[in-house]
Amino acid sequence: MLTKEELPACPVATHDLFSNGVHLVENGLGCAVCVSGTIAAHNNDKVRFVPFEPKKTSGCVLIWKKNSVLSVPVTLFIQQLTML
Repeated sequence: MLTKEELPACPVATHDLFSNGVHLVENGLGCAVCVSGTIAAHNNDKVRFVPFEPKKTSGCVLIWKKNSVLSVPVTLFIQQLTML
């Protein structure tokens, strides 16, 4: 585990796709916070995943506008999710 002193000073930014942010990390231009498993698709030795201690957890939700007209694929998707 890295100590506070070992962490480099990193610029603060946001990204919606880790594949965009990973290039900055690979070149030493920043650090990224991501979900475990995201980094697995980027096989290289310039980037590593260091989990938070203590472990952080998060949930997710899916919302949509009430009484809105939904396409058939969206309706089927929601039906599949509600069956889980």
